[in-house]
Amino acid sequence: MYFDTYFVFLQNPDSAFAECGLSSLCATLDSGMQMIYKHMAGQQHYFNAGFLVLRPNRTVFNDILNQLTLADKKEFVEQDALNIIFRDKWKRLNKNYNIQISVTRGKPEAGRIVAIHEKLWSLQKNFPESKYLWNSHKFDVGYEPLRKHLEQQQKQ
Repeated sequence: MYFDTYFVFLQNPDSAFAECGLSSLCATLDSGMQMIYKHMAGQQHYFNAGFLVLRPNRTVFNDILNQLTLADKKEFVEQDALNIIFRDKWKRLNKNYNIQISVTRGKPEAGRIVAIHEKLWSLQKNFPESKYLWNSHKFDVGYEPLRKHLEQQQKQ
């Protein structure tokens, strides 16, 4: 499993292994890039490389090494290259493993989301309410108020 360092996990992502099964590469659809890259040589589905489940495979590894030049002059270097290499050879994961709020234009839905793929400063700016985990610095100082707040959030 690979994920960008600025993911905010709300649940354990291990269920992605079972969802992926025996596929070489599993990822979530990138809705924003899908619109931008409609023209990409027969590409019907563009995935986001921020959250990947990969199955080690020597043949696939060698194939990637042989196509490294695909990364030259690409805007989203590894993501574009992987989308070309794995075109029609990847399995789609549930979107809840890689929620991009800037693309979905909405507040996170509690309970279903496994991970949010946004920069922390972006989340703090766009969702300033103290109820969100990324704004925990706004909680009262001390363990007890934090514990009570988290318990209340779990009941909702």
